[in-house]
Amino acid sequence: MHSLEVPKVPQVRTELNSGSVGGSFDIHIMGVYLGVMRRGSTTMHRRLNITLPEETVRLIDRVAKKGDRSRFIAEAVERYVAEIGRANLKRQLKEGAIRRADRDLQLATEWFGVEEEAWHGSRR
Repeated sequence: MHSLEVPKVPQVRTELNSGSVGGSFDIHIMGVYLGVMRRGSTTMHRRLNITLPEETVRLIDRVAKKGDRSRFIAEAVERYVAEIGRANLKRQLKEGAIRRADRDLQLATEWFGVEEEAWHGSRR
């Protein structure tokens, strides 16, 4: 059985909503929420207040199931970060290979005779 940690008491931040009549307040809860992921592990969720272009919201609504925007955005961010990570790794590997090309060619040339001898010796 899994034990769940009890979340800490959320922090509450109030702001005066200057655009409203009567000086009302907006209340933002910066708490952490527990949720269960598909694989059964427990993950922590935070509520965010973000602003997106209207066209982006229409795209999300066109693709995501109703009431599933958060999951869709989370998966999109994870895929994007993974893609950027792969691109950076590929770039670093290429730069390193170019930087070490002369050294690698020299090593291959120096060891070619030894490898040829070992290869022919093992075939006897």
